[in-house]
Amino acid sequence: MKLLLAIVLFFQISISFSQNVNDKYLHYITNYYWDSTLYKTENSFFIENRKGELIKRKYPVLINSYFTTIDKNTKRLKPNYYRESYSEAPYKYKKKQNAIYIEFFDSSQNKIRDNKEYSLISNDTVHFLVNKNSIGSMGGISVSGYSLFLGRQSLKIKGKIYGVYKFYERHDNSSSHSSLKEVEVYLDSTTLTPVKYISQYDKYKSDLKSLYRYETILNLSSQKLISYSNKKQEDLITYQNKTVIWTEKQKEYFINQFWENESGKKYLECLLTLLNGQIPFYEYESNLIFKSLTINSKCNQLIEKDK
Repeated sequence: MKLLLAIVLFFQISISFSQNVNDKYLHYITNYYWDSTLYKTENSFFIENRKGELIKRKYPVLINSYFTTIDKNTKRLKPNYYRESYSEAPYKYKKKQNAIYIEFFDSSQNKIRDNKEYSLISNDTVHFLVNKNSIGSMGGISVSGYSLFLGRQSLKIKGKIYGVYKFYERHDNSSSHSSLKEVEVYLDSTTLTPVKYISQYDKYKSDLKSLYRYETILNLSSQKLISYSNKKQEDLITYQNKTVIWTEKQKEYFINQFWENESGKKYLECLLTLLNGQIPFYEYESNLIFKSLTINSKCNQLIEKDK
């Protein structure tokens, strides 16, 4: 009887989740790399597929926004949570002759519009791509960058073969915090549903090229969503590298990322002695220990002495 129940449960799970671009809910997983090292795998978002109309949503999980001190003597902290409910406005991709357009409702003009996003002519370039997070804005959409068609190919994801269109996107941000975003986009050639993205962000303020890379793939699909009422953001992480010993390359990268003068280099080298062995390199920027050290540590005296 136990064996029979196990078999039934297996088929129930198999039926609930598949990998079908025509299912209602498409679940994407992101692998985060630094250099060639995978340091985190996370269930990042899902897309609700309404017969070709796509709505990108965050999972409705609890997120820790800040900590409250319970006991100053023991430094016990209480996490304070809010529930994630972010979603983008709907859009759909449509093929017209030798191009793919994005169709959406423009709230500023109160009508449905489209915008050319990709050419299907080899090495052809399309400029002024829609920023999808601006769709639905009463101020109208924003556009940036360009796309380049890299051809058709077969793509294998988790044992499933997709026929895809491959595109390259480049988005330049020339603000005070200038940056460059480069993305490889893979769209299923039949449904025009995204099945894979490879993203890289570079900072312009230095010649240092970012070694961070993010690969997002269609992981699972389903006709129903499971309940996320008791799930937290950390429950979406399926793998995380917690190594606290930094490599020589990581130490060099850390210094070069912020180094502007000799006094700054001494300060950064001092910070390294406090960070290495305490927190993972991959999460130091978001870590409370790092933020605390930049405000109040013995290293700050090095900057004051050189003034």
